[in-house]
Amino acid sequence: MTMKRDIRDLIAEQAATPAERKAAEAVAERMDHALSQDVPYRPEFRTELRRKLMAQARRQSPPAWYRRPAVWGSAAAMAAAVGILAVGLSIWNERPEGGGPAPVPVPGVQGPVAGTGTETVPHPVSDFPELPRNQMPDEQLPAGHPGAQPLDGVDIARGLEVYQIRWQPDAAQFTRIASGLRFAAAVAEDADGWAVSEGARTLRMGKDGHVLFADNTPAPAGAAPISSGAAVAAARKFLLDAYLEISGEPVTMEGTVGGQRMFKVTYTPVIDRRPVVNAQTVVTVSDVGTVVGADAYVKFGADSMGKGPAVTPDEARQQAAARGGAPFGEKPPVDLVYARTRSVSGAWYLQPYWRVFGSGMVRYVPALKP
Repeated sequence: MTMKRDIRDLIAEQAATPAERKAAEAVAERMDHALSQDVPYRPEFRTELRRKLMAQARRQSPPAWYRRPAVWGSAAAMAAAVGILAVGLSIWNERPEGGGPAPVPVPGVQGPVAGTGTETVPHPVSDFPELPRNQMPDEQLPAGHPGAQPLDGVDIARGLEVYQIRWQPDAAQFTRIASGLRFAAAVAEDADGWAVSEGARTLRMGKDGHVLFADNTPAPAGAAPISSGAAVAAARKFLLDAYLEISGEPVTMEGTVGGQRMFKVTYTPVIDRRPVVNAQTVVTVSDVGTVVGADAYVKFGADSMGKGPAVTPDEARQQAAARGGAPFGEKPPVDLVYARTRSVSGAWYLQPYWRVFGSGMVRYVPALKP
Protein backbone atom coordinates (compact mmCIF):
# COMPACT_ATOMS: atom_id res chain seq x y z
CA MET A 1 0.00 0.00 0.00
CA THR A 2 1.41 3.39 -0.91
CA MET A 3 1.67 6.35 1.46
CA LYS A 4 -0.79 8.20 -0.77
CA ARG A 5 -3.32 5.39 -0.28
CA ASP A 6 -2.64 5.32 3.48
CA ILE A 7 -3.40 9.05 3.69
CA ARG A 8 -6.65 8.65 1.73
CA ASP A 9 -7.80 5.76 3.96
CA LEU A 10 -6.98 7.74 7.07
CA ILE A 11 -8.92 10.75 5.79
CA ALA A 12 -11.92 8.53 5.05
CA GLU A 13 -11.83 7.08 8.57
CA GLN A 14 -11.32 10.30 10.48
CA ALA A 15 -13.26 12.94 8.52
CA ALA A 16 -16.25 14.12 10.55
CA THR A 17 -18.37 15.10 7.52
CA PRO A 18 -18.35 14.48 3.75
CA ALA A 19 -17.40 18.12 3.21
CA GLU A 20 -14.40 17.79 5.51
CA ARG A 21 -13.34 14.60 3.75
CA LYS A 22 -13.57 16.26 0.35
CA ALA A 23 -11.52 19.26 1.52
CA ALA A 24 -8.85 17.04 3.06
CA GLU A 25 -8.55 14.91 -0.07
CA ALA A 26 -8.20 18.04 -2.20
CA VAL A 27 -5.32 19.23 0.00
CA ALA A 28 -3.64 15.82 -0.26
CA GLU A 29 -3.94 15.88 -4.06
CA ARG A 30 -2.39 19.33 -4.26
CA MET A 31 0.42 18.14 -1.99
CA ASP A 32 1.10 15.17 -4.23
CA HIS A 33 1.26 17.42 -7.32
CA ALA A 34 3.36 20.14 -5.67
CA LEU A 35 5.95 17.73 -4.28
CA SER A 36 6.35 16.11 -7.69
CA GLN A 37 7.63 19.39 -9.18
CA ASP A 38 11.29 20.36 -9.39
CA VAL A 39 12.35 22.88 -6.74
CA PRO A 40 14.95 25.27 -8.17
CA TYR A 41 16.33 26.36 -4.81
CA ARG A 42 19.77 25.48 -3.53
CA PRO A 43 19.86 23.19 -0.44
CA GLU A 44 20.77 25.96 1.98
CA PHE A 45 17.50 27.75 1.18
CA ARG A 46 15.21 24.77 1.74
CA THR A 47 15.17 25.03 5.54
CA GLU A 48 14.10 28.66 5.39
CA LEU A 49 11.54 27.87 2.69
CA ARG A 50 10.05 25.06 4.78
CA ARG A 51 9.83 27.33 7.83
CA LYS A 52 7.93 29.96 5.84
CA LEU A 53 5.62 27.38 4.32
CA MET A 54 4.71 25.90 7.68
CA ALA A 55 4.12 29.34 9.19
CA GLN A 56 1.88 30.39 6.29
CA ALA A 57 -0.03 27.13 6.40
CA ARG A 58 -0.76 27.44 10.12
CA ARG A 59 -1.98 31.02 9.64
CA GLN A 60 -4.21 30.38 6.63
CA SER A 61 -5.27 26.71 6.53
CA PRO A 62 -8.53 25.62 8.26
CA PRO A 63 -7.94 25.14 12.00
CA ALA A 64 -9.74 21.77 12.07
CA TRP A 65 -7.23 20.41 9.55
CA TYR A 66 -3.89 21.27 11.11
CA ARG A 67 -4.95 20.81 14.76
CA ARG A 68 -6.24 17.27 14.32
CA PRO A 69 -2.82 15.61 14.88
CA ALA A 70 -3.19 16.16 18.64
CA VAL A 71 -6.26 13.90 18.58
CA TRP A 72 -5.56 11.45 15.80
CA GLY A 73 -2.20 10.05 16.90
CA SER A 74 1.13 9.55 15.14
CA ALA A 75 -0.11 8.23 11.78
CA ALA A 76 -2.69 10.96 11.50
CA ALA A 77 -0.13 13.53 12.57
CA MET A 78 2.03 12.51 9.63
CA ALA A 79 -0.88 12.89 7.21
CA ALA A 80 -1.89 16.25 8.63
CA ALA A 81 1.67 17.52 8.52
CA VAL A 82 1.81 16.60 4.86
CA GLY A 83 -1.43 18.49 4.37
CA ILE A 84 0.03 21.57 6.06
CA LEU A 85 3.02 21.44 3.73
CA ALA A 86 0.71 21.16 0.72
CA VAL A 87 -1.30 24.19 1.83
CA GLY A 88 1.93 26.07 2.38
CA LEU A 89 3.24 25.18 -1.05
CA SER A 90 -0.01 26.37 -2.56
CA ILE A 91 0.14 29.66 -0.69
CA TRP A 92 3.80 30.18 -1.56
CA ASN A 93 3.27 29.54 -5.26
CA GLU A 94 -0.11 31.19 -5.79
CA ARG A 95 -0.32 34.04 -3.29
CA PRO A 96 3.14 35.34 -2.33
CA GLU A 97 3.70 36.94 1.03
CA GLY A 98 2.59 40.54 0.90
CA GLY A 99 -0.63 39.92 -1.00
CA GLY A 100 -1.46 40.46 -4.64
CA PRO A 101 -3.40 38.39 -7.13
CA ALA A 102 -2.36 34.94 -8.30
CA PRO A 103 0.15 34.76 -11.18
CA VAL A 104 -1.37 35.25 -14.62
CA PRO A 105 -0.40 32.66 -17.28
CA VAL A 106 1.61 34.01 -20.20
CA PRO A 107 0.86 32.75 -23.72
CA GLY A 108 3.64 30.41 -24.78
CA VAL A 109 5.25 29.91 -21.37
CA GLN A 110 3.67 28.16 -18.41
CA GLY A 111 4.92 29.88 -15.29
CA PRO A 112 4.72 32.96 -13.07
CA VAL A 113 4.77 36.41 -14.58
CA ALA A 114 7.05 39.02 -13.12
CA GLY A 115 6.10 42.66 -12.96
CA THR A 116 2.33 42.10 -12.74
CA GLY A 117 1.84 42.61 -9.01
CA THR A 118 2.95 39.07 -8.10
CA GLU A 119 6.41 39.64 -6.73
CA THR A 120 8.05 36.22 -6.21
CA VAL A 121 11.61 36.81 -5.11
CA PRO A 122 12.93 33.77 -3.19
CA HIS A 123 16.48 35.15 -3.19
CA PRO A 124 18.78 37.23 -5.38
CA VAL A 125 19.92 35.67 -8.65
CA SER A 126 23.48 36.49 -7.61
CA ASP A 127 23.22 33.53 -5.23
CA PHE A 128 23.38 31.25 -8.29
CA PRO A 129 26.98 31.35 -9.52
CA GLU A 130 26.23 28.70 -12.17
CA LEU A 131 24.07 31.05 -14.24
CA PRO A 132 25.65 30.99 -17.71
CA ARG A 133 27.01 34.13 -19.34
CA ASN A 134 26.33 33.14 -22.93
CA GLN A 135 27.13 35.62 -25.69
CA MET A 136 24.44 35.32 -28.33
CA PRO A 137 25.41 35.92 -31.97
CA ASP A 138 24.32 39.01 -33.87
CA GLU A 139 21.19 38.66 -36.01
CA GLN A 140 20.17 40.30 -39.26
CA LEU A 141 16.80 42.06 -39.12
CA PRO A 142 14.27 40.77 -41.66
CA ALA A 143 12.40 43.24 -43.82
CA GLY A 144 9.40 44.65 -42.03
CA HIS A 145 10.73 44.04 -38.51
CA PRO A 146 8.81 46.32 -36.10
CA GLY A 147 11.96 47.47 -34.31
CA ALA A 148 12.55 47.96 -30.60
CA GLN A 149 9.64 47.36 -28.24
CA PRO A 150 8.80 49.96 -25.57
CA LEU A 151 10.31 49.36 -22.15
CA ASP A 152 7.00 49.92 -20.37
CA GLY A 153 6.95 48.20 -16.99
CA VAL A 154 10.72 47.58 -16.86
CA ASP A 155 12.09 48.84 -13.52
CA ILE A 156 15.88 48.69 -13.72
CA ALA A 157 16.31 49.78 -10.11
CA ARG A 158 14.46 46.71 -8.83
CA GLY A 159 16.44 44.28 -10.97
CA LEU A 160 15.41 41.86 -13.68
CA GLU A 161 13.76 38.48 -13.25
CA VAL A 162 15.39 35.16 -14.14
CA TYR A 163 13.44 31.93 -14.68
CA GLN A 164 14.39 28.28 -14.62
CA ILE A 165 12.82 26.16 -17.35
CA ARG A 166 10.93 23.02 -16.41
CA TRP A 167 10.06 20.47 -19.05
CA GLN A 168 10.35 16.77 -19.72
CA PRO A 169 11.72 16.03 -23.21
CA ASP A 170 11.79 12.24 -22.98
CA ALA A 171 10.98 9.16 -25.05
CA ALA A 172 7.31 9.28 -24.02
CA GLN A 173 6.96 12.87 -25.18
CA PHE A 174 8.68 12.13 -28.48
CA THR A 175 6.42 9.13 -29.05
CA ARG A 176 3.40 11.36 -28.47
CA ILE A 177 4.63 13.88 -31.03
CA ALA A 178 5.43 11.14 -33.55
CA SER A 179 2.04 9.52 -33.05
CA GLY A 180 0.26 12.85 -33.54
CA LEU A 181 2.09 13.26 -36.86
CA ARG A 182 1.13 9.70 -37.84
CA PHE A 183 4.56 8.10 -37.79
CA ALA A 184 4.22 4.33 -37.47
CA ALA A 185 7.91 3.36 -37.73
CA ALA A 186 10.00 2.38 -34.72
CA VAL A 187 11.63 5.17 -32.72
CA ALA A 188 15.43 5.19 -32.54
CA GLU A 189 17.32 6.68 -29.58
CA ASP A 190 20.91 7.83 -29.35
CA ALA A 191 22.98 9.96 -26.98
CA ASP A 192 21.55 13.18 -28.40
CA GLY A 193 17.84 12.36 -28.53
CA TRP A 194 15.20 10.44 -30.48
CA ALA A 195 14.39 10.09 -34.16
CA VAL A 196 11.97 8.36 -36.51
CA SER A 197 11.96 8.18 -40.29
CA GLU A 198 9.25 7.05 -42.63
CA GLY A 199 9.56 7.43 -46.39
CA ALA A 200 10.31 11.05 -47.21
CA ARG A 201 9.40 12.23 -43.70
CA THR A 202 11.76 12.54 -40.72
CA LEU A 203 11.27 13.69 -37.15
CA ARG A 204 13.90 14.30 -34.48
CA MET A 205 13.87 15.66 -30.93
CA GLY A 206 17.03 16.50 -29.01
CA LYS A 207 17.31 16.04 -25.26
CA ASP A 208 17.16 19.83 -25.01
CA GLY A 209 13.58 19.71 -26.33
CA HIS A 210 14.48 20.95 -29.82
CA VAL A 211 12.18 19.38 -32.45
CA LEU A 212 12.99 19.18 -36.19
CA PHE A 213 10.60 17.88 -38.83
CA ALA A 214 11.08 17.53 -42.59
CA ASP A 215 8.83 16.21 -45.34
CA ASN A 216 10.31 15.85 -48.85
CA THR A 217 7.22 14.25 -50.36
CA PRO A 218 6.59 15.70 -53.88
CA ALA A 219 3.72 18.15 -54.07
CA PRO A 220 0.51 16.72 -55.57
CA ALA A 221 0.11 17.55 -59.26
CA GLY A 222 -2.43 20.19 -60.12
CA ALA A 223 -2.87 21.48 -56.56
CA ALA A 224 -4.05 25.09 -56.37
CA PRO A 225 -1.77 27.72 -54.75
CA ILE A 226 -2.80 28.86 -51.28
CA SER A 227 -2.91 32.23 -49.53
CA SER A 228 -0.89 33.28 -46.49
CA GLY A 229 -3.99 32.79 -44.34
CA ALA A 230 -4.26 29.18 -45.48
CA ALA A 231 -0.56 28.72 -44.69
CA VAL A 232 -1.17 29.88 -41.12
CA ALA A 233 -4.09 27.44 -40.84
CA ALA A 234 -1.89 24.58 -42.08
CA ALA A 235 0.87 25.50 -39.61
CA ARG A 236 -1.60 25.66 -36.73
CA LYS A 237 -3.07 22.26 -37.55
CA PHE A 238 0.43 20.77 -37.71
CA LEU A 239 1.35 22.13 -34.27
CA LEU A 240 -1.92 20.93 -32.75
CA ASP A 241 -1.39 17.44 -34.21
CA ALA A 242 2.17 17.38 -32.85
CA TYR A 243 1.23 18.70 -29.38
CA LEU A 244 3.65 21.58 -29.86
CA GLU A 245 3.29 25.11 -28.48
CA ILE A 246 1.25 27.77 -30.28
CA SER A 247 2.44 31.08 -28.85
CA GLY A 248 0.60 34.31 -29.56
CA GLU A 249 -0.02 35.72 -33.01
CA PRO A 250 2.04 34.23 -35.86
CA VAL A 251 4.23 36.25 -38.21
CA THR A 252 4.09 35.03 -41.82
CA MET A 253 6.76 35.64 -44.43
CA GLU A 254 6.57 34.59 -48.07
CA GLY A 255 9.60 33.75 -50.20
CA THR A 256 11.11 31.35 -52.70
CA VAL A 257 13.14 28.24 -51.84
CA GLY A 258 14.69 26.30 -54.72
CA GLY A 259 12.40 28.06 -57.16
CA GLN A 260 9.28 27.12 -55.19
CA ARG A 261 7.06 29.60 -53.35
CA MET A 262 7.06 28.97 -49.59
CA PHE A 263 5.60 30.47 -46.42
CA LYS A 264 7.38 30.66 -43.07
CA VAL A 265 4.99 30.91 -40.14
CA THR A 266 6.76 31.94 -36.91
CA TYR A 267 5.44 31.82 -33.34
CA THR A 268 7.45 33.48 -30.57
CA PRO A 269 6.85 32.54 -26.90
CA VAL A 270 6.83 35.35 -24.35
CA ILE A 271 7.45 35.65 -20.65
CA ASP A 272 6.77 38.76 -18.60
CA ARG A 273 5.49 40.30 -21.86
CA ARG A 274 8.95 39.91 -23.44
CA PRO A 275 9.81 37.60 -26.38
CA VAL A 276 11.98 34.52 -25.91
CA VAL A 277 14.09 35.09 -28.99
CA ASN A 278 15.82 31.72 -29.34
CA ALA A 279 12.85 29.44 -28.66
CA GLN A 280 10.74 30.32 -31.66
CA THR A 281 8.61 27.83 -33.56
CA VAL A 282 9.01 28.13 -37.34
CA VAL A 283 6.76 26.10 -39.63
CA THR A 284 7.51 26.07 -43.38
CA VAL A 285 4.47 25.56 -45.61
CA SER A 286 4.56 24.97 -49.38
CA ASP A 287 2.47 26.99 -51.79
CA VAL A 288 0.00 24.10 -52.00
CA GLY A 289 -0.54 23.90 -48.23
CA THR A 290 1.83 21.07 -47.26
CA VAL A 291 4.01 21.45 -44.15
CA VAL A 292 7.49 20.67 -45.47
CA GLY A 293 9.49 21.58 -42.38
CA ALA A 294 9.29 22.65 -38.75
CA ASP A 295 11.81 23.92 -36.21
CA ALA A 296 10.25 24.03 -32.74
CA TYR A 297 10.63 23.33 -29.02
CA VAL A 298 8.51 21.16 -26.76
CA LYS A 299 6.11 22.90 -24.39
CA PHE A 300 7.83 24.18 -21.27
CA GLY A 301 7.10 26.01 -18.05
CA ALA A 302 9.21 28.54 -16.17
CA ASP A 303 9.69 29.09 -12.43
CA SER A 304 10.89 32.41 -11.06
CA MET A 305 14.31 32.32 -9.40
CA GLY A 306 14.32 35.93 -8.27
CA LYS A 307 15.84 39.16 -9.54
CA GLY A 308 19.39 40.20 -10.23
CA PRO A 309 21.01 43.64 -10.57
CA ALA A 310 20.54 44.96 -14.09
CA VAL A 311 22.86 46.47 -16.67
CA THR A 312 21.37 49.80 -17.78
CA PRO A 313 20.36 50.42 -21.41
CA ASP A 314 23.16 52.97 -21.78
CA GLU A 315 25.70 50.44 -20.51
CA ALA A 316 24.29 47.90 -22.98
CA ARG A 317 24.74 50.38 -25.84
CA GLN A 318 28.37 50.95 -24.82
CA GLN A 319 29.08 47.21 -24.58
CA ALA A 320 27.47 46.54 -27.96
CA ALA A 321 29.51 49.27 -29.66
CA ALA A 322 32.72 48.16 -27.92
CA ARG A 323 32.61 44.76 -29.64
CA GLY A 324 33.05 46.48 -33.00
CA GLY A 325 32.31 45.09 -36.43
CA ALA A 326 28.81 46.58 -36.67
CA PRO A 327 27.44 50.09 -37.20
CA PHE A 328 25.51 51.68 -34.33
CA GLY A 329 24.16 55.20 -34.15
CA GLU A 330 24.84 57.70 -31.39
CA LYS A 331 22.03 56.32 -29.23
CA PRO A 332 20.68 53.15 -30.87
CA PRO A 333 17.26 51.78 -29.84
CA VAL A 334 17.31 49.13 -27.12
CA ASP A 335 14.66 46.73 -25.88
CA LEU A 336 14.49 43.80 -23.45
CA VAL A 337 14.14 40.15 -24.47
CA TYR A 338 14.70 36.72 -22.93
CA ALA A 339 16.84 33.82 -24.17
CA ARG A 340 17.23 30.15 -23.30
CA THR A 341 20.64 29.46 -21.76
CA ARG A 342 22.14 26.24 -20.43
CA SER A 343 24.43 25.97 -17.42
CA VAL A 344 27.39 23.61 -17.04
CA SER A 345 25.28 21.37 -14.79
CA GLY A 346 22.67 20.99 -17.53
CA ALA A 347 19.95 23.25 -16.07
CA TRP A 348 18.10 25.52 -18.50
CA TYR A 349 17.21 29.15 -17.79
CA LEU A 350 15.40 32.09 -19.33
CA GLN A 351 17.71 35.06 -18.87
CA PRO A 352 17.15 38.71 -19.79
CA TYR A 353 19.18 40.28 -22.59
CA TRP A 354 19.28 43.78 -23.97
CA ARG A 355 18.71 43.82 -27.72
CA VAL A 356 20.63 46.73 -29.26
CA PHE A 357 19.53 47.77 -32.75
CA GLY A 358 22.21 48.61 -35.27
CA SER A 359 21.98 49.19 -39.01
CA GLY A 360 19.94 46.23 -40.30
CA MET A 361 20.96 44.01 -37.39
CA VAL A 362 20.67 43.48 -33.64
CA ARG A 363 23.30 42.66 -31.03
CA TYR A 364 22.51 40.98 -27.71
CA VAL A 365 24.04 42.09 -24.41
CA PRO A 366 23.44 40.19 -21.12
CA ALA A 367 21.10 42.32 -19.02
CA LEU A 368 22.33 41.04 -15.64
CA LYS A 369 25.50 42.35 -14.09
CA PRO A 370 28.20 39.72 -13.53
